[in-house]
Amino acid sequence: MPRQALYRRYRPRRFADVVGQDVAVQVLREAVRRDLLSHAYLLAGPRGTGKTSVARILAEAAACHAPDDGEPCGRCPSCLAAEGTGHLDIVEIDAASNRGIDEVRDLRERVLHAPVLGRRKVYVVDEVHMLTTEAFNAFLKTLEEPPAHVLFIFATTEPHKLPITVLSRCQRYDFHRIPEPLLVARLRAVAEAEGLEAEEAALVRIAGASDGGLRDALSLLDQVMAGGPVTDARVRDILGALDEGLLAPVVEALLRGDPAGLLEAVDAAYDAGRDPRQLLRDVARRLRDMWVQELFGAEGGRPGGPRPTAAWIAALEHLAEAEARLRGTFPPRLILELGLVKAAEALAPREAAAADPWPTASAGGDEPASSAVAEAKGISGAPDTPATGTVPAPASELPAAFRQVLERLRQRRQMTAALFRQVTVEEGDDAVTVWFHYPAHLKVLEDERSGHRALFLECFRDVYGPKAVRWAVREDAGPRGPSAASMLERARAVFGPDVPVEIVEEG
Repeated sequence: MPRQALYRRYRPRRFADVVGQDVAVQVLREAVRRDLLSHAYLLAGPRGTGKTSVARILAEAAACHAPDDGEPCGRCPSCLAAEGTGHLDIVEIDAASNRGIDEVRDLRERVLHAPVLGRRKVYVVDEVHMLTTEAFNAFLKTLEEPPAHVLFIFATTEPHKLPITVLSRCQRYDFHRIPEPLLVARLRAVAEAEGLEAEEAALVRIAGASDGGLRDALSLLDQVMAGGPVTDARVRDILGALDEGLLAPVVEALLRGDPAGLLEAVDAAYDAGRDPRQLLRDVARRLRDMWVQELFGAEGGRPGGPRPTAAWIAALEHLAEAEARLRGTFPPRLILELGLVKAAEALAPREAAAADPWPTASAGGDEPASSAVAEAKGISGAPDTPATGTVPAPASELPAAFRQVLERLRQRRQMTAALFRQVTVEEGDDAVTVWFHYPAHLKVLEDERSGHRALFLECFRDVYGPKAVRWAVREDAGPRGPSAASMLERARAVFGPDVPVEIVEEG
């Protein structure tokens, strides 16, 4: 016998089994118990939240000869027929494929027939909003004054598309997205019933991805378990979601207003095969959490300090807009990159955007805050002269030792390693010079709050020992950094007009 999908096998059979729709279930069950059923009900809400299941339970209970505390008894001929191959008095109609006036005329004739097995003849019309205007008009008289033995149950995900003349003739019950804790509990119960060992993190991720729909959650669980153990890693792979090692660099670069670093972090996510739509959703969820933390005064560890609510809203709107545009034919990667860069611009503090990219000096006044033409601070043995004008090797041919440094960085923190993806490295006898192609990367590296610089120096020492390291910016980096003339002016302002200063130009 073919295997049934989980969402079908574990579909609720009684009102007591329905998850997350307590108000609607309690009122309908009480109406059955007290025999106060109306002639027409409208169940409206998002997909997968239990509308069709409740409609079937209500239909079975309404046709039942002896309801048990508002539930179908499960013993009478009507209930046995409903649980078997079919029920002559419970008719399900898919309005998406039976939406015309001819189908409604046929329905008007059939409602006149008395029930065969049950107490009532019940018509369950799914996706009722798909009926045409002509079909609705032909149906109104029957809906307003149906035979006493007839009950209509309508289900829809788009109640706003129904004519007001139909809405006014029905009792309406709104179904809501199921809270995540209830979804997790239901998934856990299903996994136990199936004899599965499921990681709690996997169930939480499945619940979060289902957008409040139990059917979607069970379908995703079915998909995961078909391929092996139910682990968080497998769920991430199936969803195309980002693990923390890929998500954190994207979010950090976005919050720091670093477009180059942001694009490199997106490259890493793409190389890992992650889905653009899911990437946007993952970033949006993380930003939303940070925004809420900021609103309630929690420590969020956000680079750049607090941001106005308007900035958070604008950033999230850019991500939502990008996610919507992914449904078109425009290149997905470009849409993703544009959306993230716009979000970064929205979150960038105005004062940071207007700040001079090369501060004049540190707090002590005796050393430049940015060491673009000087040795890195904190490394012993660095010479006092700037790097020579030797043309360094191409970035694709990094020295083996420096590649070891990057590998250590990747294992510790991928975002720090990403800052060195576009560099050229020159090894000297007493120092190693790192030439940055993007000045923004150097700026992020030297931000003391980020911890990038300290981590790099730690990994550098592990490989190179006491050798010094310098970093500089390639002069062909374009408008991203200051010109040679401005650097010369700044250096003289810091060190005085009498100190010889050499500007190293590559190539």
